Amino acid sequence: MTIACIVNLSNLNKALLMYEGDNDGMTPPGRWVENLQGYYTDFSDLKCPVYDNPIGYALNAQMEDVDSDLILNPVKTVAFFDAISSAGNTGGEEAIDWRHTDERAVFSFADGHCRPYKRAEGPSFAVAVAEDD
Repeated sequence: MTIACIVNLSNLNKALLMYEGDNDGMTPPGRWVENLQGYYTDFSDLKCPVYDNPIGYALNAQMEDVDSDLILNPVKTVAFFDAISSAGNTGGEEAIDWRHTDERAVFSFADGHCRPYKRAEGPSFAVAVAEDD
């Protein structure tokens, strides 16, 4: 089921990139589920197939209302991830749900790629941005 999560998170990442394109490079200022509606194809993109909650993913809280053009290292900047239901659809490392085989969770990144990580090797949630001139 990790593959299905990668596909879902890839679709959410595409929705995020389209939103940014329509909003001068800015990421959603909270309530991403509503803000991205119309950019993702189906509500099923929000549901992890191994999770009973209708929304199985969260946006990295540090990615809210950020100018994506100023992100210094998008390949290492977490955008979305497998999250526990109490995360409120945003969060950080405390909200990761390691629900896949071998205690893995799936992450998408600001550059658009997605991949699973084991708990011991999880990515950083820090978002480094350049100063706006």
